[in-house]
Amino acid sequence: MGHMLVNKDPQISTRHEADRNNFIGRDRTMRNPIALTSKGYLTGTSGATLDPIFSLGQSFIVEPHKSADLAFLTFTGDSRAAVLELALKYHNWAIIDRSYNQANIAAQTWLGKQDITSQVFKNIMQVLSALLYPFKAIRASAEMLASNTLGQSGLWRFGISGDFPIMLVQIDDPQQIDLVAETLQAHKYLRSRRIKMDLVILNCQKTDYGAELNGSLYHLVAKMNGEDQLNQRGGVFILYGDHISSEEYALLQTASRLVFDGAMGSLEDQLPGYSLPVHHLPAFIPTLPASNDLINENSEESSFVVNNEELKYYNGFGGFSSDGKEYIINWDAAFLNEKGVAIRKTTPAPWVNVIGYPNFGFMVSESGSQCTWALNSGENRLTPWANDPVCDPTGEALYLRDEETGEVWTPTPLPAGSGKPYRVVHGAGYTRFEHNSHGLEQCLTLFSSPEDPVKIIHLKLKNNLPHTRRITATQYIEWVLGTTHTTNMAYIIPEYHSTLECLLATNPYSNEFGKRVAFLIASRPVHGLTADRTEFLGRGGTFTLPVALLRLGLETRITPGEDPCAVLQLHMDLMPGATDEIYFVLG
Repeated sequence: MGHMLVNKDPQISTRHEADRNNFIGRDRTMRNPIALTSKGYLTGTSGATLDPIFSLGQSFIVEPHKSADLAFLTFTGDSRAAVLELALKYHNWAIIDRSYNQANIAAQTWLGKQDITSQVFKNIMQVLSALLYPFKAIRASAEMLASNTLGQSGLWRFGISGDFPIMLVQIDDPQQIDLVAETLQAHKYLRSRRIKMDLVILNCQKTDYGAELNGSLYHLVAKMNGEDQLNQRGGVFILYGDHISSEEYALLQTASRLVFDGAMGSLEDQLPGYSLPVHHLPAFIPTLPASNDLINENSEESSFVVNNEELKYYNGFGGFSSDGKEYIINWDAAFLNEKGVAIRKTTPAPWVNVIGYPNFGFMVSESGSQCTWALNSGENRLTPWANDPVCDPTGEALYLRDEETGEVWTPTPLPAGSGKPYRVVHGAGYTRFEHNSHGLEQCLTLFSSPEDPVKIIHLKLKNNLPHTRRITATQYIEWVLGTTHTTNMAYIIPEYHSTLECLLATNPYSNEFGKRVAFLIASRPVHGLTADRTEFLGRGGTFTLPVALLRLGLETRITPGEDPCAVLQLHMDLMPGATDEIYFVLG
């Protein structure tokens, strides 16, 4: 495999980077890679690395009313020589230009032969979008999703594995067969692009009257997609509606990323617009300046950071406590680089504390990244784990918001640390984060019960300012209930227990763990809640500043079919010098 950058101006030199850690930087993301915020740019690293990437870049000047042309090319071949031969061929800009035009002509010709018009192509792209990322408006109703009691294995008697995304089309009249033809056309196109999916056609006519319709369906499949696609993985399945039970019908509806109904018209009629719902809650408007402006400049905030000389076996990042029972990591305050970007010294890789008991456990890194599981750390994760030592992303976070200044931060270094020092303490069975910012002493302790399958999140705050404070604590949990969030998000059913003020979640689609229930509960009355990840983070949003924390509160969205999460929001009122504490319990 090879990667090349060609500029129409051959005089411009190219720089490269092959190490992902050098490009992104520890505890950063693709939104703020260190390579684009530091003076060094691309370092020129090549050869073997633990986390390899392709990265090429050029620096050039575009004069007023002028343009610059460049192309990034990726090659694959059976050998190094084959890749280098391709690279040599396409180093000529004229060949790149000609190849682009030829590819465009070839694509238009192929689409014309397949009778795929621009509108049909648009429909197919919307189908693909919904297959990859389930969209509530084109799935089964929330009531249908909540009614499902069967797991993935319930599909197996129909020859459907359930491993691939499913598109379901149901008809009960021969006049609706045009919709089937449209879905077959979409299936054929996506299959030609190596996209694996199952198309399930449900004949809802009674068996006594549906034989003719069934024959028409088989004939249509053979004509458009080929008989070899019938009842094959990634193929087409034709089922009789009265040959399946009501429970199996609910399972089919739940397992399908798209559900089309012959009575509702054509594919175009049923494909919705992909606009996001409008959030009606107003924006949060601060009433006071930032807390840093309120803190007396002559008084220093107390710090939790321990003198490194007191640590045993100190290695530049951390060391053991004097009694050897805790490992202490000091996160220094951030400083600004030459581009005004905040930089801080971090550990070379995630330094993790694994806290596990026979049926439950979690892991937490020095940055605050966490993953929780029950029974099986690989197959039944409650929250996501990413094998990414560079970015160290998380699916669990506790946010604090000052209800007067509107400032939002986390009592952990990531994902929204304040930039001031943190003290991280890994002990046997617990991890503690100690921090002082925004006029508050903050202590967050994470631990698990040896007897019960629960993780306890304990937050303690002390108000160091001379006036009363109201702080909103918001605990965010991204549900997995399986191996990965992406695989299981379409099947997770959120609920809310009003008496206990507890958010629940189940994944009945899971064969092994479908009967188990996950929950998030708090130690005091809940101020706000949601089970919709899109509402909380926002479309394309980040953990650094979820959009929901820029609004007055949460919208209490608890509907199956959304991107599932669990968010509970509490208020903490602190008099001057007062201390308050709360608990969240995940289990």
